[in-house]
Amino acid sequence: MGWLAPDAVAGEPCLRLQAADGASAVVSRWGAQLLSWRPAGDDERLFLSPKATLDGSTPIRGGVPLVFPQFANYGVLPAHGFARDRWWSQRPGGAADALTFELRDDPHTCALWPHRFACEYTVRIGGRTLAMELRITNRGETAFRFQAALHTYLRVDDLASLRIEGLAGAPYLDRAA
Repeated sequence: MGWLAPDAVAGEPCLRLQAADGASAVVSRWGAQLLSWRPAGDDERLFLSPKATLDGSTPIRGGVPLVFPQFANYGVLPAHGFARDRWWSQRPGGAADALTFELRDDPHTCALWPHRFACEYTVRIGGRTLAMELRITNRGETAFRFQAALHTYLRVDDLASLRIEGLAGAPYLDRAA
């Protein structure tokens, strides 16, 4: 099944990564959200919902949303915090197979969460590898607690054949139950 990532979110062009070996990815500055990842010589690996809103009015449903500074509704902030519904700055330069984005505190974020912070997010592709790195820096004088996640929506062709291994005995929260 074919799938093409959108060319724009809220009228802003999406950024495309293209590795020399053919791996590709598409990232929106809205939430610094990874919308598409195709390993070299393979099919799309991420799910983007047909119900996804791409006008910048709400977080995008699918891909890899960035969750910060709160997961779900486990706190006083809006569900999954505010990082996924803010415009991120793209760092200039870099290689054709990597992008780095930054989000810093501003009057809007401080009204919701009174802490000075910087988030740095890098996406790197190549071959059959997707690497995502999220760094959180405290820019203020007092410590703060936060939750963060790269909330990945994987494309699955046959849900009945899906197996997740290696997590036996690990604690988890089941929000679907």
